[in-house]
Amino acid sequence: MMADEAQPIRAQSADGVTHEFPAGTDQAIVDKAMKEYAQKSAKQLLDAAPTSIAAGFMDPIQGGAELLEQITPEPVRNTINTFNNWLAKHTGLVAELPPGGVAQQTRQREEQIQRARGMNKDRLDWARLGGDLLNPANYVGGGFIGGAGKVANIARAGVGGLTASALSPVTDPNYWREKGKQLTLGTAFGLTAGAAASAVGKGLDAVGAYLASKNPELLENNAVKLILKRIAQDEKAGGPTATDMLDLVNATDKPATLVDFAGPNVKGLAGRVARQPGESKAIAQSLIGARDQRAAQRIREDIETYMHGGDSAYQTQEMLLNARSAAAKPLYDEAFALKNIWSPRLQNFIDDPDFKQGLNRGWHLERLRALAEGRKITATELGVDVDMEGNIVMKEVPNMRLLDMAKRGVDAMIADERDAITGRLSARGVALDNARRAFIKEIEDTDKSGVYKRARAAWEGPSASRDAVTLGRSVFQTNPEAMAAEIDKLSPANREFGRIGVADIMKERLAKTGLHGDEAKAIIRNPWMRDQLKPWFRSTEDFDKFVDAVTTETKMFETGAKLVGNSATGERLAEDVAGEGVEQALQGAHVVGQLASGHPLRAALNAWRLYRDLGLKPDPKFNEKVAQILFATNISPELEAKLSGKVPLDTVNPLERAGQRASAAGVTGGTMTGVQQPEDRGTLH
Repeated sequence: MMADEAQPIRAQSADGVTHEFPAGTDQAIVDKAMKEYAQKSAKQLLDAAPTSIAAGFMDPIQGGAELLEQITPEPVRNTINTFNNWLAKHTGLVAELPPGGVAQQTRQREEQIQRARGMNKDRLDWARLGGDLLNPANYVGGGFIGGAGKVANIARAGVGGLTASALSPVTDPNYWREKGKQLTLGTAFGLTAGAAASAVGKGLDAVGAYLASKNPELLENNAVKLILKRIAQDEKAGGPTATDMLDLVNATDKPATLVDFAGPNVKGLAGRVARQPGESKAIAQSLIGARDQRAAQRIREDIETYMHGGDSAYQTQEMLLNARSAAAKPLYDEAFALKNIWSPRLQNFIDDPDFKQGLNRGWHLERLRALAEGRKITATELGVDVDMEGNIVMKEVPNMRLLDMAKRGVDAMIADERDAITGRLSARGVALDNARRAFIKEIEDTDKSGVYKRARAAWEGPSASRDAVTLGRSVFQTNPEAMAAEIDKLSPANREFGRIGVADIMKERLAKTGLHGDEAKAIIRNPWMRDQLKPWFRSTEDFDKFVDAVTTETKMFETGAKLVGNSATGERLAEDVAGEGVEQALQGAHVVGQLASGHPLRAALNAWRLYRDLGLKPDPKFNEKVAQILFATNISPELEAKLSGKVPLDTVNPLERAGQRASAAGVTGGTMTGVQQPEDRGTLH
């Protein structure tokens, strides 16, 4: 309001009308007049509201009838109008049309509406706009284009604007000129409003998510929601469900987590939060570092549980050697005192070239053994001579010491025929072994006292057990079929000794695993190694449990290697994009204000920038909560219920609802029923 002594006083009312008062008019009089005008205008608006709402509701119907008339051929149109007037005259069901048809009727109708508005004719008719929005015809166009993508949503808004414009009444005598403007501007407005609303909706959703991340009550639910989204993506490619992952974590006594059994999308999310600076990174690295450090010890415990626990192979072999010597020595001393042990069958063995070689080999071994024990040994006491080349020459009937010496020489020859990798005997080794068995049987049959047989039994019991330990240690050097065949030959007691050897070699491999290596793969790397190990287990159940335990260890190792790794580049990248985004909430409020003040394009641009910024800048608190869930070794019943879908996740906050409403406005852009024309300011078509 402004006043000047030389100029009349001008005052502008809320409807934009300027009122003039003579210069010098008292201010109280001006205020009173403006107040009375406002009250009269408000009363007129209130009185006209029902009529305006009804007029607005009928606008799409009137405009649709007008459009139909314009596109109908003139003969058909005249026939329809004539029939309409006949119905009006005889039934009163419809209004009679003027000579100019629906177009003239529309202009007359508009003149009546504007006269009824009186002093408010220059103001936007909100009541009529409300009635217009209530007409379902305005919403038809928004459904023509399906899909959930942003482009489809904006396109639906454009089609909605086109539909609403097509159904808007035209008061210009030049129908198609005015309708063309309506269609063009209505479609453009629909597209603009749709894009703006979609962008604003995105921005508000992002602001809502940001604010929710600061709310402890919503933080976990939002994190669970994101994790379930990633799990659903993995499920489509055959990945595990949330329930599958929970069952696997609960079924093992290992410090396993959801990530260890997850698909690539969940692992990708876990990797992102594990590499971002903040608590999430500390949580992931702390878990992975601690459990990797104890991996070898856990596998060692698995070996002791399912294979063997107790003394090592070395301790066991020393014990067996001592037991063998203590039990067998007195019996061998008694047997070696026997002389004149002979039979025609024994003579055949003594004359055989291979056994003569065995006798020479046994003599060399016996000589070295005597040297080590500090006792003297002569060929004479064995009843033989030694020629210039060191070969044994029989002089008399052999005694038991000589025959045992030949047997031990053949033992050494057979050992030379065993493959160092597979442990299998060559063809010559198999033949020598068969001959040795026959030789031993003939000696025992010839010795009527039976002392040699008892001495061998006392010696070979611990020896067979010691051999079983050695066989177990060769588990990874032998063909699975050959190993299974050798195990079948062992007594139940000696199989236990064999498991000592298997456990020993597995623990040895664990100890030799390099720093940051996968200890589990030192034990089971492939199906071949599993087949090598399987026959040694007491039961299939024990084998399966052992394999599951070691496989879980491999999964846990791979989780650490893939998600955290040792990449300085990854850490630098995480540091580069880190940030708090301290002004997001204020930006969100600014976007809402721009949209409300009639600047949809500006609001859309700022909303997109906000959405982009929130999307790029990680939220440490939210990342921390995601890490707490994905890297948890003990999942609470409450969290398990959320992950398994037993508890609804209420993550919607007021700003998110505002974003959803703005996005909905973009999708159903047809509700914005056109653009007000300069020539017709009183109606929003």
